[in-house]
Amino acid sequence: MTEAEVEQVVLDVVRRFTQNDSAAASSQFESDLHQGELARQRLFALLAESFTARGVSLPAHRFMMSDFLACPTPAAVRDAIRSKVFGAPETKASKAVAKTEAPAAAKAEAEAQKPAVKKSAGAKKAPAKKPAAPKKSGRAGKKK
Repeated sequence: MTEAEVEQVVLDVVRRFTQNDSAAASSQFESDLHQGELARQRLFALLAESFTARGVSLPAHRFMMSDFLACPTPAAVRDAIRSKVFGAPETKASKAVAKTEAPAAAKAEAEAQKPAVKKSAGAKKAPAKKPAAPKKSGRAGKKK
């Protein structure tokens, strides 16, 4: 497989998966193609399978699902695959996507961790229990 074939493979897989022959490289996965995260995960599996059938393993070249999910369009996927698998220089568009996705992901992660920190900081500790006194036997004090 050559670097020139990457775009065609990506578009073929996207069109086959979405059953939308008019899907283009500039189509947004979420807004134009109505693909949520689970659908995009399945799309990545099909894409990885298609590349493997052509002799290129995406995970072996460190192109993982997280890299795929960060791409908003098939064109961004194409550029990311070209840079990871074939060593092509990153385009301006893919660099801009990486810069905008990283702060958004970090902010979302920080927001998810804030409530957990507040709960643990405001929680009161339970008072320590006193050890139980040994039970006295009723027979010890009785006379025969």
